[in-house]
Amino acid sequence: MAKSDGGRIIRTFQRRQEIHSALKALARVRDERERLKQAEALAQYGEEIIPILLRYLDTTDPFLRGAVGLVVSFLPRETIAPRLREVVMNPARNDQERMTALMFLERFLDEPIEESVYAQLRDPHAVIVQSLREVVTYQKESPDLLLEYVSQLQEEPVEVALMVLSAMSQFPPEEMYPLLQLLAQDVREEVALAVIEALERNPHPTGLAILDLLAHLADEPIRTRGRRASTKMRMRGVRPADRPDTQWRTLVTPPDIHGSQAFWLLRNRGGRYSLLGLLTNMALGIQFAFYLNDVPDGLVPEQPVGQILPVAMGDDPTQPSEVAWFLEAPVGHVRRWLKRLVMQNYHSAYQLPVSYRHWGAHFWWETAHIPEATLSLPAPRPPSLEEAFFLFRHPVLHQWYMDLPRDPEQERMWVQQGLEYSTLLSAFIEVRDRVPADVWPGLSPPLRALAEWMLLAGEEELAQFAVDGARAMEELSYEENPYAQALVLRGLDMLFTELRRARDHWDE
Repeated sequence: MAKSDGGRIIRTFQRRQEIHSALKALARVRDERERLKQAEALAQYGEEIIPILLRYLDTTDPFLRGAVGLVVSFLPRETIAPRLREVVMNPARNDQERMTALMFLERFLDEPIEESVYAQLRDPHAVIVQSLREVVTYQKESPDLLLEYVSQLQEEPVEVALMVLSAMSQFPPEEMYPLLQLLAQDVREEVALAVIEALERNPHPTGLAILDLLAHLADEPIRTRGRRASTKMRMRGVRPADRPDTQWRTLVTPPDIHGSQAFWLLRNRGGRYSLLGLLTNMALGIQFAFYLNDVPDGLVPEQPVGQILPVAMGDDPTQPSEVAWFLEAPVGHVRRWLKRLVMQNYHSAYQLPVSYRHWGAHFWWETAHIPEATLSLPAPRPPSLEEAFFLFRHPVLHQWYMDLPRDPEQERMWVQQGLEYSTLLSAFIEVRDRVPADVWPGLSPPLRALAEWMLLAGEEELAQFAVDGARAMEELSYEENPYAQALVLRGLDMLFTELRRARDHWDE
């Protein structure tokens, strides 16, 4: 062998060892931004890393498997997808390798997979049992593994979730309750009903709590089925577990023009605070959730119900950041608002975030003694442009403006005209037909929710104006609707401010 060949072999061996070490190091990283950074760096090895990644397809370490999948997501699709498909279709590969390759194709590359492919596996049940064994082994050490497992599972066909539920019978029931709690809140009816059946087979206080959750929060027919199962379990002598001594504070931002809101659910148990944060949308439901196990002192200072708390949302304290305005709302009202949003998840088929399913259950269980509160909104009155502007000028409503379709040629003409107030008024006439007429009725629900928020904040007059705007959106054409006109004018004002900044930048 030539000396140069020996040197090349040594260098190749060293690089492979570096890749193996880097992959194992990535599997130990828990910070999401750092994980993405390291995975992207590993993907720079390109073709060289693919054989190494494929060697780890049969790993039983879920953290290492997740690291490999993350690197796969950064590789060129046209390079890695065919290699993974080769593994899936190769009967010489074991089922664990083929199932992992399938999961990578679906979850990390969003590749369509025919359901017939699953039928080609020799023993998919054994693969599922192994995955459950991993969850049982690691769920106490790392609760995030359980959430990640369910995140992956909800992207699989319903049949896979049902196979998982069937395989659970091989494990002690008490080890399965954390997973059953998450799967019970799957918005797919077949999955939730199968969970109810599994819970009925093993009467237990934890199972009863999960059934009570479904009886209160799920959509039909899950809700009715959960209520019946809960009643039967009580008749068999099962009683709910004692409620821990906790206090909850609930903070919520006003809805924006798109119907989106943020909720902070702050739990106090013996002076130790945790926080469940939710991002929601009226059309979809709960979209995103995050959990802080140990809330820093001063993050959410004590304040009376009805007080508004401004919170800077930027990561860099040296830079100006947007402010979110959180109302300290009564728990009973927040329970009602969140229940309505959860129902929307079922109606929109938008899966509830797994962090919410895990941590949010504690909120519902521990505040069950607090009745859901209602509000009586004032009767609507004829709307006026003055009242519309007065409402939308409130500091918490800085995002209430119509984001107008852009026309570069027209904007260039406005700049040439000086972007003065007279230009804005003429522009208002020019752009009024750009907004589709069916947009306006969709703004009525956010305005009604805003009216409730304002009432709880002690702003009765603004609540009245929001109710007036909601009725105007439902019943009036754009030409008759001063609230729609105010939103267009505010959108134009925002656009003119942006154009002035751009003009001044080029003039410097």
